[in-house]
Amino acid sequence: MTHKVEGSSSSQRVELEAWNPFIVNGKKIPMTKENMKIVLRLLLEEKLRREIVGMVRKERMDKEEKERKLRREEEDKKRIEEEVNEEEVKEEIREIDVSSLIVEIEFARWPRNPKEDRESSNWDSQN
Repeated sequence: MTHKVEGSSSSQRVELEAWNPFIVNGKKIPMTKENMKIVLRLLLEEKLRREIVGMVRKERMDKEEKERKLRREEEDKKRIEEEVNEEEVKEEIREIDVSSLIVEIEFARWPRNPKEDRESSNWDSQN
């Protein structure tokens, strides 16, 4: 940004300015009221620009953090669902094993006719 800078005609003011010059873009600028307004406005604009950049950066970081948090929650949810599914499968396997045992126990306790048992054992021994 470029601004017109005023000089001073007073020798007293020139001496004061020589001791307290503004340095803008490597150039010494006299410390007049108008120049002070310009420099202060430039400083304020720069400060505001930095604050805005900082706020935008913070918003972006907050947004990225929220996205990471959501991704983590989704991954945790998927992992928990997989664990629950594994547990359900294990429970089903246990139920299947238990049901087959119950069937075997029922067959073992099935009331038999002793006469048929003797005939089947004789038939087995003959063959």
